[in-house]
Amino acid sequence: MDFSKQVNYQSDFDVLLHLTDADGNDIGYPDFDFTAKFSSGATYEVGQKNGVKRGVAEANGNVKVVFNDHKLSPGELKLTFSADIPDEDYPDGKKLHVVPVKTDIYLTSEASEVSTGIEIEVKLPFSSEPQGEVSPMNEEEEGD
Repeated sequence: MDFSKQVNYQSDFDVLLHLTDADGNDIGYPDFDFTAKFSSGATYEVGQKNGVKRGVAEANGNVKVVFNDHKLSPGELKLTFSADIPDEDYPDGKKLHVVPVKTDIYLTSEASEVSTGIEIEVKLPFSSEPQGEVSPMNEEEEGD
């Protein structure tokens, strides 16, 4: 497999996650809880829970992930993004969406030039557009 971005696995680096909905609309920095779990043998998990950020920051409306002392191994960097979307229909008050994402990043033991400015698009499987309200049929329509 050919990777367009390579980063030395011992280096600190950062990536921007650009979140979009199923229709391709920009979500911006989310107000919902989320985790981003990166792996390449070892794992590195960051996210936001109840407004508290861990390993992430907002950068121009995107999620900036800071890989600091990450302990990841050489290899393909994989991402699993999980979003807890508030939904009162669920007993715990949220609907979990889990999305595996291809990063096109390879952590190498060789020298590399890239350690910043890396972007990853994360397409979430829901629409952020307001849904139309479903209205019950009135009695005249039922009789037709």
